[in-house]
Amino acid sequence: MAGMTRIAELGRLQQAVEARYNLRQADFRKLVEEENRLRSELRRLDAQVSEAERQGDPQMRAIGADLLWKGWVGRTKQDLNTRLARVLSRKEARIAEVRTEYGRVLAVGGLLAEARAAQRNEADRRRLDLAIELALMSSLTDQ
Repeated sequence: MAGMTRIAELGRLQQAVEARYNLRQADFRKLVEEENRLRSELRRLDAQVSEAERQGDPQMRAIGADLLWKGWVGRTKQDLNTRLARVLSRKEARIAEVRTEYGRVLAVGGLLAEARAAQRNEADRRRLDLAIELALMSSLTDQ
């Protein structure tokens, strides 16, 4: 009976640990998606800058609009890079959390497997003891 209780407790613990691990993974995936979105915005902005430089509109330069646009581009890139740095910092912390939770999942899974194996071994031992006892009783009654 004690083996069943331990297995049931470990089963509940495994469910809890896996749920926590899944939450950490989901949070991590959101950060990766945000990182990808910010990197995509930076690439798009760089492509716009390249296109504008390739076209080089002299009228924009004459009225100073090119300087305003370059200022906007600089501020936007700085903002995107700052946001990306924050996401990368949070992502690094989440990696450690996900690893820790995964370690817990592995540890509890190992304990549960050991408890189940011990329970099977104990059941096998009891069956063997019973078979030996029955064989001895049978041999005594045959005499």
